[in-house]
Amino acid sequence: MPTIAALMVVFFGIAVAGTPVTTAGATVEKPVRGSLEQHPYGQIDYTAYTLEWGEARVGLASSGIGVLPRVHVSTVPVLSVLKIYNGAAKWDAVRAGPLDVSAAVSAYVLPLGDFLGTVVAPGATVSLRVAEPFTLHAGARYVDARGSGIPDPAAMPKLVTGALGVDPADLTGIYDQAVAYGSTSFAAQGTMVRFAADVRFNRRDSLVVQVGGLVDGSLAAHAAAPVFGIDESVAGGAGLADTLTATLSYQASFRSLDLRLGGGTSALPAAWAVQGNDIAMRAFGRTRREEARAIAAWRSGEDPATISGISVASAP
Repeated sequence: MPTIAALMVVFFGIAVAGTPVTTAGATVEKPVRGSLEQHPYGQIDYTAYTLEWGEARVGLASSGIGVLPRVHVSTVPVLSVLKIYNGAAKWDAVRAGPLDVSAAVSAYVLPLGDFLGTVVAPGATVSLRVAEPFTLHAGARYVDARGSGIPDPAAMPKLVTGALGVDPADLTGIYDQAVAYGSTSFAAQGTMVRFAADVRFNRRDSLVVQVGGLVDGSLAAHAAAPVFGIDESVAGGAGLADTLTATLSYQASFRSLDLRLGGGTSALPAAWAVQGNDIAMRAFGRTRREEARAIAAWRSGEDPATISGISVASAP
């Protein structure tokens, strides 16, 4: 697990990498992200913010595109490969000075033969810029998961069966007995919360703290499978102590690459790694167009600060 000390070494190593350049008789920083003023709307997963209109993102956690001003749609391609088909939409509905409030919904569908599992999760997030480089975020989403039927081993993704070393044909007898005996069903609900804060040193470098978990989870299930000796209803629950995850991450946002490296702690194995780390490619959108124009102006000897949305530090 990366330590806080290691994160700080990485941060300061990147932050001092820029050098001033003399352009048209004046010494001006090249308008790369490390020399531009901070941009509060850059991150979209733990905030109320969205991708810009026309902006595209392809990442491990999700991929999406801005389809309207302050509206984007997204999906998790890795899950679709595993036959968990999914999609999400987010709308930054309120922007009033330093306050943004967004609404979002995501849905997942898992068909395995006559088994069908679904998850629907509506939610909302509030982001408040307390100071120019510092923002607080709070979000919650209600998760409703349901499923019924007997999963068909033949319908399982080959990637999964191969990784588990399981031959679906070996499970055919168990599946046939379970189908003959009855069905299974489950329903689970809960509210996920997440609190975060980020401090931005420039447009590229920032530190992010995130804390979250499930506050009131419940599960009800009925299994009917005589080969396992099970024919009963099961009920249970989970709370914040069972799911709490806390992370500290260094966020590097380059023009085409977002990289988040962090460490932390979590009640569930490796949950801190998923929350505190990410990598994604980003392109298009108004902000990146302005940055491209500023670099072109700098190279031609013009003042990059004449480009809308660009503020470049002058060398001492």
